[in-house]
Amino acid sequence: MKYTFTEIFGIHNPAMDPERVGKELAELCAENDNVLDADDVVAYAHKAARSECAKLFEWDDKQAARRYRRTQARRLISSLQTTVGGKKVRAYVSLENRKGYHNFADVMADQEMRDQLLQTALRKLTSLQGQYKHLSELAKVNSEIERARLKHVRKHA
Repeated sequence: MKYTFTEIFGIHNPAMDPERVGKELAELCAENDNVLDADDVVAYAHKAARSECAKLFEWDDKQAARRYRRTQARRLISSLQTTVGGKKVRAYVSLENRKGYHNFADVMADQEMRDQLLQTALRKLTSLQGQYKHLSELAKVNSEIERARLKHVRKHA
């Protein structure tokens, strides 16, 4: 099946052409028994420095190491759980319009931050909907997400 690549989901780099990235990855996939492996993509991008894929990577090892440690720190912070009201929840959450991570209990106690958390959750769920909308088994879940999103939009209109 031939695809037309229109977007690089979750990566905001206007210099990258989704169609060229898609073609590069499709060729690499075809060369590797129709399987893409992250190590193969990195090796390809490193070898083909002028490729579209290469634009994504940080090739300065010092800078890349710093960014990777920040990613590890974010993963640590966002994976820590606590118990609130007998339920496990993330101890810290990030809000789109605020810097850093915030204590979950503090967010739930502040209506403005709680609304921001709900807005973030709905945005992420809507994004997941787009990725998996072709799965009919999720139709009911998708309709509930849409119902919650519309309710939130009406509340803040």
